[in-house]
Amino acid sequence: MAVLEALAGCEALSVSEITRRVKALRGSASRTTIRSRLAALVEAGVVERLGNGVTARYRLRSCGKD
Repeated sequence: MAVLEALAGCEALSVSEITRRVKALRGSASRTTIRSRLAALVEAGVVERLGNGVTARYRLRSCGKD
């Protein structure tokens, strides 16, 4: 999944940043689709959401463990 590829560097990224990376990988992406995929990944426990609202950032849950 391209969203996971975009997050593979273990950086905490905004929806816009993830969308740009997915576009670079796949050629197209929309913020609506990325938000939907992120919500599913957060629900599944694969991705964690840091912050709220427009300042929210996402990263792979495994990257937050030291």
